[in-house]
Amino acid sequence: GLFMLKPLRLFSIVIVIILSTSGLAFSQHTFNLTKGKPAKLVPGLGSVHHPVSTENPQAQKFFDQGLA
Repeated sequence: GLFMLKPLRLFSIVIVIILSTSGLAFSQHTFNLTKGKPAKLVPGLGSVHHPVSTENPQAQKFFDQGLA
């Protein structure tokens, strides 16, 4: 069974499980901090541009900002 593993291997498995689940909880928490707030364009991030398939100029600006 699981408890027949060597102590170091069992410890490693437990640490991986704890870290993987705590990452999920953290990502959900940070996502909720922005809930209901509109996205903003931030000036001064540079002039990165990569065309995307949109006809909305503001969508292109937000994409470029994320890429920058």
